[in-house]
Amino acid sequence: MEEEPWLKYWVKRLLEDKYYGNIRLKILNEGFDRLNIKPNSIDIIDIVEVDEFIKIDLIRLPLFIGTQFGIYPRIESVPNFFNGSKVIAILGKSVLSGVIAGLSLYQIDKNDTDFTHNKIKYFENKP
Repeated sequence: MEEEPWLKYWVKRLLEDKYYGNIRLKILNEGFDRLNIKPNSIDIIDIVEVDEFIKIDLIRLPLFIGTQFGIYPRIESVPNFFNGSKVIAILGKSVLSGVIAGLSLYQIDKNDTDFTHNKIKYFENKP
């Protein structure tokens, strides 16, 4: 938390959560540099290839970045992403100001084709 702690309060809240405190996040190995996300500076984020990213995993959740311009990576561009029941994470971040609002977790069910209808938890990025 020493480097840019104002961007990482959501990590502290996630780690303190009784149910989700032991999870890790997995991020695709491409496309996040343009959003100024530094996954290596956050201990709970693993950088993975597409096959690992879409894999249903109870311990490592796929991480997307939600901005005012959309979700990255674009879910529809990730092959076979809707492959069963899973929880995903979306980090709310302003591309313009760099402010991080927080981390939302969504449940995706077996036959879903989107994720927007079932938010299950929110970790605010405030001290």
